[in-house]
Amino acid sequence: MAQENKRNLLTEKYARMMKYTLHWSMLILNTDFHL
Repeated sequence: MAQENKRNLLTEKYARMMKYTLHWSMLILNTDFHL
Protein backbone atom coordinates (compact mmCIF):
# COMPACT_ATOMS: atom_id res chain seq x y z
CA MET A 1 0.00 0.00 0.00
CA ALA A 2 2.75 2.43 0.95
CA GLN A 3 4.65 1.51 -2.21
CA GLU A 4 1.64 2.36 -4.38
CA ASN A 5 1.17 5.65 -2.55
CA LYS A 6 4.80 6.54 -3.10
CA ARG A 7 4.54 5.86 -6.82
CA ASN A 8 1.42 8.02 -7.15
CA LEU A 9 3.14 10.85 -5.33
CA LEU A 10 6.17 10.58 -7.61
CA THR A 11 4.00 10.58 -10.73
CA GLU A 12 2.12 13.64 -9.53
CA LYS A 13 5.38 15.41 -8.73
CA TYR A 14 6.75 14.58 -12.17
CA ALA A 15 3.57 15.71 -13.92
CA ARG A 16 3.65 19.02 -12.05
CA MET A 17 7.31 19.49 -12.97
CA MET A 18 6.53 18.85 -16.63
CA LYS A 19 3.66 21.32 -16.51
CA TYR A 20 5.91 24.01 -15.04
CA THR A 21 8.63 23.29 -17.60
CA LEU A 22 6.11 23.56 -20.43
CA HIS A 23 4.72 26.77 -18.96
CA TRP A 24 8.16 28.38 -18.66
CA SER A 25 9.29 27.28 -22.11
CA MET A 26 6.11 28.80 -23.55
CA LEU A 27 6.85 32.07 -21.73
CA ILE A 28 10.43 32.08 -22.97
CA LEU A 29 9.31 31.35 -26.54
CA ASN A 30 6.74 34.13 -26.36
CA THR A 31 9.39 36.54 -25.10
CA ASP A 32 11.68 35.53 -27.96
CA PHE A 33 8.93 36.19 -30.47
CA HIS A 34 8.20 39.62 -29.02
CA LEU A 35 11.82 40.75 -29.16
